[in-house]
Amino acid sequence: MLGVIGLRVKEPMVTTMIWSCPNCKAELIGSGDLWSCSNGHSFDVAREGYVNLLPAHHKHSRTPGDPPEMVMARRRLLATGLYEPLANTITELLAKRAVTSLLDIGCGEGYYDGLLTSGIRNLDLFGVDIAKPAVRIAAKAFPGHQYAVASNSRLPVMDNIVDAVLKVFAPSNDAETLRVLKPEAFYLEVGPSNRHLWELRAALYDTPFEHKPLRNLLAGATLLEHGVCAYTRELSHEQINDLVLATPFAHRGHREKRQRLVARASMIISIEFGWRLYQKDRPIA
Repeated sequence: MLGVIGLRVKEPMVTTMIWSCPNCKAELIGSGDLWSCSNGHSFDVAREGYVNLLPAHHKHSRTPGDPPEMVMARRRLLATGLYEPLANTITELLAKRAVTSLLDIGCGEGYYDGLLTSGIRNLDLFGVDIAKPAVRIAAKAFPGHQYAVASNSRLPVMDNIVDAVLKVFAPSNDAETLRVLKPEAFYLEVGPSNRHLWELRAALYDTPFEHKPLRNLLAGATLLEHGVCAYTRELSHEQINDLVLATPFAHRGHREKRQRLVARASMIISIEFGWRLYQKDRPIA
């Protein structure tokens, strides 16, 4: 099957279920094209393979999450391999641990998920994102995974059910993240390091600011490892435009500066990701 970065990947079909009903929190059982709970709530499996577990009263807008133009720009950008060093770092970190089930919160189009199941044998991969256009792409690209449209702050996932949670640049709720992890399971949190996309920020703002340092403390978990994945890349005109579209910079900074930025033929840019690998604490008996 052709993955999001142009590689032919094979991943096992996930047959287990980790999901809970977003209405009553009972366990969801999958049967054909329908997921349902013991209280009679049911959810159709979309043609692409995902399930919408985001109740209307949990939406903050009619179409929550990243808009389609941002999703497609990010997909084109990731297909160039721009963030492949980060994907390799993530895979290496989790491959060292006893991980057989992973939930990607804020999974987007499933870019990291495809490389994870290619690099870690017998990994059951689950993903949630509030943006339906992104989840639709992920589910179509990776039918061996299970994807749901859902909020990261109200995960429709059972307690103590997965070996690892991955979060890359997504908002989240710490209590929810720890709730779905098994005792002593792993949480890999990835965010921007100090000078991530610094040249882009410098081109848009008169006084750009560095990103705040990532945290080193998470109540209920122990920090095992931390580090930075940093490198530079030369971007083409098309990549510059996609990078602007794929980030909040599309609507920030000075308008005139942004126009000059997207007109550039190329530019060198700094890419810096910080990561923190936590292990959930075992409950005190």
